[in-house]
Amino acid sequence: MGRIIHHAIYPLFLLFFVVPIFLYYDRLNVTELQQLSLILIIGSMLAAFILEIALPFDRRFKMFTKQFVFDSYFTFIQLPLISLVIDIIGTYLRTAQVPTLGFLWPHHWNPVAQTFTILIIAELFYYTYHYLGHKSDLIWRIHKYHHQYATVYWNNSATFHVLDIFLSAFLYLSPLLIFSVSPQVQYLFVTLSGVTGILIHVNFRHSTLFINKLFNTSELHRWHHQSESMYNNFGKVLCIWDWVFKTRFEKDNDEILKVDHAHAQK
Repeated sequence: MGRIIHHAIYPLFLLFFVVPIFLYYDRLNVTELQQLSLILIIGSMLAAFILEIALPFDRRFKMFTKQFVFDSYFTFIQLPLISLVIDIIGTYLRTAQVPTLGFLWPHHWNPVAQTFTILIIAELFYYTYHYLGHKSDLIWRIHKYHHQYATVYWNNSATFHVLDIFLSAFLYLSPLLIFSVSPQVQYLFVTLSGVTGILIHVNFRHSTLFINKLFNTSELHRWHHQSESMYNNFGKVLCIWDWVFKTRFEKDNDEILKVDHAHAQK
């Protein structure tokens, strides 16, 4: 029974926190889409929090420490502020009518097809920056801030140096501006990447089986946070570019639990 529950968690997350906006996007205006997107992302965050208490993957990790308060600043203050700054920059560039490649974009396609197409492009932008974050000494100076802890959990998914999270988020979202995608596609994209972004950084036990052949799940991302395999699994939502560039790494996560990591908060 426990195994069935573990296999069901990821699909149920997608069903409850991603599928609704894909079902109702054509019935809602832009403001309603924005509100629904926010509700779904916050809901997924709350669900992750509850599951980490009920079904912890690494039971040695203590969530409620001084570090939790520290991480909460990044999750609830820095990340929203960075998102607001990027939104202001995007609005300004659109208002200034900066030339884009919108004429190349298949605006006539179904918004769902457009969302997954722009996602693949955005993932390449993110993959490139993330790869350089580990290979370039200059970028690693700011990116290593995110790698200070071996255990990932929902509330340290946004614990980044301010410059690092700005650059990675701006580059990741820039294809939406470059190709002038519609607000509908933008909120479908943001919801999908927001919910799955939380799911790659969770400390609850679940199994994604074949799903992690396409999505970059926590089973893959936990290995990215281990020093011996940190040069793998650079994707954000998808692992498609890890397949292409042969950086995808998969191994039984229980092997991580056998390593005597220092769980004391720094």
